[in-house]
Amino acid sequence: MNFNYRHLVIAAAAVVVLGGGLWLHLSALDTRNQRITALDKERVTLESQLVDTGLEDEVAELRDKLAHREAVLGIEEGVGSLMRTLSADLHDLELSNRSLTSGNTRQEGVLKQIPLSLSFKGSYADTFELMSRLQDYDRLVRVEQLTINREGRSLSDEVMVSAKLLTFARRDKEQR
Repeated sequence: MNFNYRHLVIAAAAVVVLGGGLWLHLSALDTRNQRITALDKERVTLESQLVDTGLEDEVAELRDKLAHREAVLGIEEGVGSLMRTLSADLHDLELSNRSLTSGNTRQEGVLKQIPLSLSFKGSYADTFELMSRLQDYDRLVRVEQLTINREGRSLSDEVMVSAKLLTFARRDKEQR
């Protein structure tokens, strides 16, 4: 083959390879751009569906269900407000791993005994501050059991606290 002809063939082959590579690169970019556009459209669709789901209606429905459950649990006896106050105090003291539940009501004469279980993680000072706040509640709260487990060696270390509380309510006249 002629020297110039070889250079021309090599140059033509290089142009074909570069052109093919450029075409593949541009088609990959185009595919990626199409995918990004499709994902963006899907995001917009999902966001509009989220807004259209009627979140406000769902919240109102959940509040109605909560009010119904509080009525069933005896919110008129003040237990719900006691639990809300206690929950607010746990939050205010920034206690972690907190849990508050009520147990089954027991009848004792004219009184209903309502057990509460409480657990949280905090300092000794936080624990005694919470116990002090319990004394100031509108409703009598008796601490039946208090367990404090120290996680470190010093008094400034966090402790894991669990407590069994008892509060009281008058039995309904209809049940006497």
